[in-house]
Amino acid sequence: MTSELNTLQIRRASPADSDAVTRCVTAAYSIYLPRLGKPPAPMLESYAATIRTRSVFVAEDEGEVVGILVLRSDDDGLLLETSRYHHVTKAKGDRKRVFRECFM
Repeated sequence: MTSELNTLQIRRASPADSDAVTRCVTAAYSIYLPRLGKPPAPMLESYAATIRTRSVFVAEDEGEVVGILVLRSDDDGLLLETSRYHHVTKAKGDRKRVFRECFM
């Protein structure tokens, strides 16, 4: 993966992205498994269903999903349910860009 921010593409997830989203979430949360002793809830989620029922955005770097953002709306407003980034992108400042592009 490149470290250039201009290669990052942010778009709404499609059903075809469910496996890539699952891989990204697994990579992002796997570092917590030793401390938690079990997979956190986002690792157990069916992202095929999530993509169908919620607003899911993916951040792609050279065609690979490296980040996800899951939003859920209800009568109380909008909830940021999950925001995960593969460890490779953490230090690149991509999080701010993803939030900016998804919320504005």
